[in-house]
Order: sequence, then C-alpha cells, then structure tokens
Amino acid sequence: MIILQKHIIYIMRTVQYTSSLLYSLLIMLFFVQIQAQPNCSSSCGEIKNISYPFRLKGDPSGCGDSDYELSCVDNKAILEIFPGKYYVHNISYYDQTIRLVDVNFANGSCGLPSGPVETTDGYVRDVRFRGYGLNPGSRFRFVKCSTNISSVPEAANHTTVPCLTRNGTYVYAVYDGDYSYYEPQKSCSVISLAPVDLRKDVAKFNSYEAVMELLKAGFEMDGQLSAEIALWLVNNA
Repeated sequence: MIILQKHIIYIMRTVQYTSSLLYSLLIMLFFVQIQAQPNCSSSCGEIKNISYPFRLKGDPSGCGDSDYELSCVDNKAILEIFPGKYYVHNISYYDQTIRLVDVNFANGSCGLPSGPVETTDGYVRDVRFRGYGLNPGSRFRFVKCSTNISSVPEAANHTTVPCLTRNGTYVYAVYDGDYSYYEPQKSCSVISLAPVDLRKDVAKFNSYEAVMELLKAGFEMDGQLSAEIALWLVNNA
C-alpha cells in the first residue's frame, strides 16, 4: 500500500512538472514571436494603431497574427468571425476587449445577422475565438413561425420583425438577457442569433426600432489570455 502511494505521488509530481514545463515553453515561444515582430502598426478609419495580435490585410508578413487579420473596406475595419462579418468599432489592448457590430445591422436596417457568431448553447463557433467571451453577454434569438403567435401568452416577449414577416411567415426577435433555456412554440424554430450588450431588467422590447438600436450598438468580446501575455499587451497599449 505504501509503495502504491509513493508511486502515485511520483506520477502526480511528474505530471505537474511536465505541465509546468510545457506552459513555460509556450510562454517563451510567445515572447520569441513578439520579439520577432517588426515595428509596425496600421490604421483604418476610426481604428488606429492596429498591432499585435491584430494585423491589417496587406501588412508585411511579420506584422500581427494572420488569424486576427482585419480588412479595410470603405475606410471601415472588418473582422470575419465565422460565419459572420463585423465592423470593428474599438480595440482596447489594455482591457483586452474588442467592440464589434454586425455589418447587416450597422446602418440600422431590418434583417438577419450576417452569420451567428455563437451556437444556441452560447459557444463561439470560430475556433480562433474560442478563448473569447461576450462581456457581459446577451443576445437576440430570431425565431421563424408558420403561424402568428403574437397573442400566445408564452410569446409575450417576442417582438415582430416587420421586414421578414410576410406571406404567412412570421419572424420574431426574442431577447435573452441571461442565456436562459428557450423552447420554441410548435410552429416555430430558431433561425439565427445576434449577440448584444446586456440590458438588465428588460424582458421585451416594445418595438423593433428599439431592438435595432441595441443591435446597431453591437457587442463586446473579451480575450482570456495568460497573465504574461496580458502584461505584454498592457505594457504596449
């Protein structure tokens, strides 16, 4: 029994040492990559000093990380997060946050998102951004129904999307302030999702104009980085 315990302790210490060694190696490789970066920064419209880990399309190959490449269209920075496209309104290297607005909502027009950035379970689809989260997060579910459910008590928090409700098809925006479980009505299905800023104590928006105001404001994502990487970003903000 004593020999077994000693063997288990040895294995645990070996695993801890290996994990610590791998973590240190990753951090070292990160700083080697940082030091190898040329002294470069770009700008596009209101987004100034685009620098590591971000880069602008057309920058020298040593600038930033290609996984976080922005394009500049009509003097607006665009970040593609599968399967959608988002205007970049702000990048805070100090806070490790980025504010995004879906290109389909930026001008206040009615419609669906360019692509849902997250699943119905709240996970970011794009593997490059799995370490990011909504800060703090909420969302609208877009629900399509074959019947009008406006008078159904369970649908009291559904706001009609006028531009998509036609020819016997009814589309609603359902605000989800706390990522609660949602069961569509029998004639309905969720067709898309749009992340937005959290509005406390709000269950329903009385008009789609109010919904559009929140969608137009966009949402914020924050990166969960290691302490060492975060320190580098702070020192170079």
